Amino acid sequence: MSLVISDELVKASGFSENELFLEIVLMLFQQDKISLGKASELLGLHRMQFQNLC
Repeated sequence: MSLVISDELVKASGFSENELFLEIVLMLFQQDKISLGKASELLGLHRMQFQNLC
């Protein structure tokens, strides 16, 4: 499944597309909606890199 976020929403957020995706993944992880492993995988980071990012 793909999620389409309008250019208008990206622009309104003040984030780049990559930054907005990062923020979404961080939010889902912090709310225990996705695991550390899944968040790392989605961002293409090693688990330790993601933990440091948090």
